[in-house]
Amino acid sequence: MAQEKVITIQGPAGHIEGRWAEAEQTELGVLMCHPHPLHQGTMNNKVVTTVTRTAAGLGLPSLRFNFRGVGESEGVHDHGKGEQDDVLAALDYVLNTLGWKKVILAGFSFGAGMACLAACRAPDQLAALVLLAPAVHHFDAPNTLP
Repeated sequence: MAQEKVITIQGPAGHIEGRWAEAEQTELGVLMCHPHPLHQGTMNNKVVTTVTRTAAGLGLPSLRFNFRGVGESEGVHDHGKGEQDDVLAALDYVLNTLGWKKVILAGFSFGAGMACLAACRAPDQLAALVLLAPAVHHFDAPNTLP
């Protein structure tokens, strides 16, 4: 796996813990969301780390982060409401702090649901949306995707 740096994002519920893997280019990067926090989902999940390792192998930077209330991220679990805002805070960070031009937003299970809902709120900032085993029964899925 590419060498990762510990980063802190200012989120709506406090600091968000993340891991950023640099790459030479910043035109396109992968932002990865983890599975359900109440079922031991974290940014260290094997699917999450496999996606970010794959991004590194393709020469893409990546950022994985813990939702509010997970690991060192502040706040408490918000049943999918505030977690969408965490995704948007991470998206803002990669675009405005790290300088990425476009983002591949990805998520696994609960993280796929949060990525999907966040994508509907910021479609112009995304190059692609990747949903791995989306937990659609846990949220009201949009009728259309960006």
